[in-house]
Amino acid sequence: MLNGGGATPGYGGIGNSSKGDAGGLIMYGIGVKGKVNKWSYKAQYMYFEFEDQGAIEDNLGRNIDDEIGQEFDLRVAYSFGKHFTMADCFSVFDPGDGIEDYRGADYDDTAYVNTIELIWKW
Repeated sequence: MLNGGGATPGYGGIGNSSKGDAGGLIMYGIGVKGKVNKWSYKAQYMYFEFEDQGAIEDNLGRNIDDEIGQEFDLRVAYSFGKHFTMADCFSVFDPGDGIEDYRGADYDDTAYVNTIELIWKW
């Protein structure tokens, strides 16, 4: 059983197992980037919502909130020279009520990702 536990009649997707019940995605975002001497930064905030959750609600037989969640990303980099840069990228995703409505109460944890980048260029 896929897509929230419903039957899969075979409508596209991997292995023709989708149902055509995707709610569509709307993303609103804003960000900044800049450079100061050997330091550079990028920061962005994004808000995600379903474009139309009606097909999902029909499939699951329950109301689904339109809020998917929000994300914040911050990347800070330091250039040691023209060939080597080190950077850190930190991301946080906070799921919205739509995710919990769709997947259940166990899917409301905030996700954190932190990545260190070592970049070498010729």
